[in-house]
Amino acid sequence: MNKKKDYKEGKNVVYQKKPWLKFYDPRVSENVSIEYDSLFDLLNQAANIHDERPALTFYGRSWSYKDTKMISEWLAASLYRIGLKKGDRLALCCPIVLTIFLVYLQGLD
Repeated sequence: MNKKKDYKEGKNVVYQKKPWLKFYDPRVSENVSIEYDSLFDLLNQAANIHDERPALTFYGRSWSYKDTKMISEWLAASLYRIGLKKGDRLALCCPIVLTIFLVYLQGLD
């Protein structure tokens, strides 16, 4: 008996049953089409649509989509200035705070 093979088959059975779907809101489809190429593209799209609406709230302070995009672009420029370029690896080591989220946005583009 090959335990590794049995594990893989068992994992596929669980995936095929999709038990997480029972937690979905009835209005949410099982299949979703993605209409952006990166997380940064999604932020751009959201900033164009929602502009001044709150995108992030942290310790009682809110940032609009427009502000979040501006900060994200500033961080991208800062990373570029210190020599980081597309394809480079970036390690983030800090508490889960707003800053890490914004840097994460840039690390994915």
